[in-house]
Parts: sequence; C-alpha cells; structure tokens
Amino acid sequence: MSKGITSKQSVMLQGLAAAMMLYHHLFIRPDMLFVEYSTLLGETREIRLALFCKLCVAIYAFVSGYGMCSVFLRAASEGKGEMRFFTLLRQDYTLVLQKLLRFFSIYWFCVLLYFACENLFLGKEKPLSELLPNLLALSDSFNGSWWYALEYVKILLFLPLLHLLFVFENDHEERLKKKWFFLTLFGLLALFLVLALNIFPSWEYHFRLFVNRLMPSYLLCAAGGFLIARFSLIPSLGKLCISLLLRVQGPVQEETFRQARDQGSVQEALSCRSRRLSALLSLAGLLLMFLPFLIRYAITVDAMQTSLDFLLTPVFCLGFLLFLGDQKIPAQIFFFIGKHSVY
Repeated sequence: MSKGITSKQSVMLQGLAAAMMLYHHLFIRPDMLFVEYSTLLGETREIRLALFCKLCVAIYAFVSGYGMCSVFLRAASEGKGEMRFFTLLRQDYTLVLQKLLRFFSIYWFCVLLYFACENLFLGKEKPLSELLPNLLALSDSFNGSWWYALEYVKILLFLPLLHLLFVFENDHEERLKKKWFFLTLFGLLALFLVLALNIFPSWEYHFRLFVNRLMPSYLLCAAGGFLIARFSLIPSLGKLCISLLLRVQGPVQEETFRQARDQGSVQEALSCRSRRLSALLSLAGLLLMFLPFLIRYAITVDAMQTSLDFLLTPVFCLGFLLFLGDQKIPAQIFFFIGKHSVY
C-alpha cells in the first residue's frame, strides 16, 4: 500500500461489500428464509452480525469516493496546457457524466425489465406514472432495494465540488475564481431554501429531516474516501504500521525495515517481513476490523448505521487489507466476487 489502495484492492473491497450485503439480506430476518437451518453462531449473534454487515453500503461509498479522487487527479495530471478553475470544473463533471451514463444504461435496463415482468408475467400492475420517477432514481416504489441509486448519484455530483476545494491554493487569480464560485453557489442555495421555506412552510419538516440525516449520510463516507486518497493517508498509515511493528519484531531486522520505510517503499518493507511479522500484521488487521463492530454496539441499539460510519469504514477497510496481506487465495476470491458484482 505504498501508493495507497490499488485498483485491484478496490475491487477486493467491493467483493467484501458484496459478501456482507448478501449475508445482511439473508440473515437479518431469519423468519423470512422459509427453511429450517442450524447455525454455529446462534440466532441472536447471527442477526447482530447481519445488522453490522449493513456497513457494506458505507464501504461502497468509501471506495467510490476513493476511486473518483484517483480519476480526477489522473485526468488533471494528463491535461494539456495550463489548467484553469472552470476548465477543471467542466472536466470533472464530464467524467462524472460519463460514469452516470454507464451506470444508468444498466440501471434503466433493470427497471424496464422489472416493469415488464411485473406487468406482463406476474400480473402485478405497476402504474405507468411511476415508471419515470423510478427510471430517474427519484423513487424506489418498484423495488425498495434500489434506494442507493439516488445516494450514488448525489455522491458523484458532490465529489467534483470537494475536489475543487483543494486546488489552486498557490494561484491567486484561480483561487479568487474558486472563492466567488463557492460563495455564489452557497448564496443561491441559501436563497432557494429561504424562499422555499417561506412559500412552502411544510418544507421545514423535510429540511430538518435532511439536516438530521446528514451526519449518517453515505455522502460523508464517500467524502472520507475522497480525502484519504487526496492527502495520501493510506501510505502514511502503512508507514505507521511499519514503525509500530518494528518494535514488536525486535532489532534483528530493524535496520532493513527502517531503510525501506525511510525510502517510502512500504511494499518492499512488507515483502521482507518474517512469518512472525506477517502473523502480527494479519492480527492487527483483524483487530482493526473488529473495532468498528464494538464501537457500533457501544453507541447504537441495532448497530445498523451510525453517524460515525465515515470514520469507522476506513478503519474497517484498512484492517481487511492488512488481514489479507499476501494470502493469494482469499485475495483472489474477493477479487472475483468484486469483479462480477459491479457494473
């Protein structure tokens, strides 16, 4: 992880999220399985684990944010000529539009196929008036499992703005453009809210509901992934793990590890670790994965979702990657699941 989370590791995280999502939907309501089965964990622990596996959505959001940051930075570095603020704004939203078109091309096919099957073969008459809202991801009345589509759209539309907050810090002219752009944007948003709340007083309830739901929103999970990629925090955490494990490993290989760490080559440092160090690294990863589980149950009733998910998700993802380490077979399994579970 010397250069952060690689594209292969991102797919592995998506594979983990897919497996967690499957477990969540299978075992959160055992009474809906309509089959008798025995469990090693016991029904109570099984349900608790299924509730925790709802973290899969936050993992998807985190990986989306991390990946889009890499896409934006790569596009900016490959740009021809001197990059300007509004040029970068247009370029980022062009990339987002391309991703949305690819997503909706599959999403629309699923919605239309579902609508046709329900009306033609299953005898369930779905109103034609609900087709357009479902196609635009504004409603999930056809299938409640599609609720995340709108969240994903909001995430993609938000990330370019987050990217633009951290560019042109040393260019006075472009920084001034950025300042006025965001002041105008927030001013128009505030004006819209004031007018809307005065013209439609009932909107106050929905506005308060939106504010109350902002903290546990998956938008923050995506923003967390974006910022971690933007400021290269994963390599820093990797170096920190190397430093901590140096003390555990002892002085025999300390000099080798210190040289690799100082050169910034975390991967080379990890490749020369001993079996003992490998086991310690996997154990540390397992503990990092278990920590969000404990925190969720300490502050919530059902551990299904918390306002701290944007902090817990990176810890869980880092723990998972450390736990896998150089284990090729588990890594290949999660990579296979991830590769065949996303569009």
